[in-house]
Amino acid sequence: MNKLAAKNFRAWAIACLGAGLLAACGVPGATMLSKGDLAFDTAKIFTKKRVAVETGGMPDFRAKEPTEGMMVGGMAGQIAAASFGNEIVENNAVPNPSQQVGDAIIASLAGRGMRPAPNRLAADLVIEIVTYKWTIATFAQDPSRYYIVFSSVARMKDSSSEEVLGQTSCKNVVTDSQAGTAPTYEEMMANGAARLKIEMLEVTKKCADQIVAKSLV
Repeated sequence: MNKLAAKNFRAWAIACLGAGLLAACGVPGATMLSKGDLAFDTAKIFTKKRVAVETGGMPDFRAKEPTEGMMVGGMAGQIAAASFGNEIVENNAVPNPSQQVGDAIIASLAGRGMRPAPNRLAADLVIEIVTYKWTIATFAQDPSRYYIVFSSVARMKDSSSEEVLGQTSCKNVVTDSQAGTAPTYEEMMANGAARLKIEMLEVTKKCADQIVAKSLV
């Protein structure tokens, strides 16, 4: 982002923040679900088979180049990081992680008869997935190696009555032992962000497994 673009972006962000209108200003992922858990009514859920996934659009991916130094703090810094990260997503066709979580949930429940519906009109159930956090961070003991910080909320509803049948969350948990095999920033973003896409498949599958294990067994 050049200096003029950065100045214009900061002015736009401040105006949006001052008005409290992030969604109106076009910030992706501004629509959110409550993060609280609600027990899943499996007796109702597993009488229905066709499931659609709704995500509310592509969530923000917050990132910065390591050579850019410290990102400005606060909400303005978060918006600036999202602007840069969202360019990575768009330029490299990175899939929507919320969709990946929803698809992985349905796939893991195929043994219980669940299958993806082609659209909401054809669905018995709807899984709403909202990603609250999606960024990259470095390991404390090796700042050259990166991992993905990720958390989502999943809510299941009856598609016709809109009755909420359950809600829970998931997050990516990493340990220091993973630093040795973790990618550098350059490795993660090379070849159309190929490693980022691979890492995201693993992360979203882990999150889906958490949701199923906590709520849908």
